[in-house]
Amino acid sequence: MPKPRYKTTNWKQYNKALINRGSLTFTQVGETYAMIKALNKLTGLGMPETQYIV
Repeated sequence: MPKPRYKTTNWKQYNKALINRGSLTFTQVGETYAMIKALNKLTGLGMPETQYIV
């Protein structure tokens, strides 16, 4: 068996990533849009004011 190219040093984080691999996270579009809009007002940056049909 050949030597691995890299050595895993942070096993706790590596194992957690393996467990979470393939998991999906769902958010509500309305809440996300409202949060982005509020953030745009505070910073003056972000996505333009457009309507998206979902």
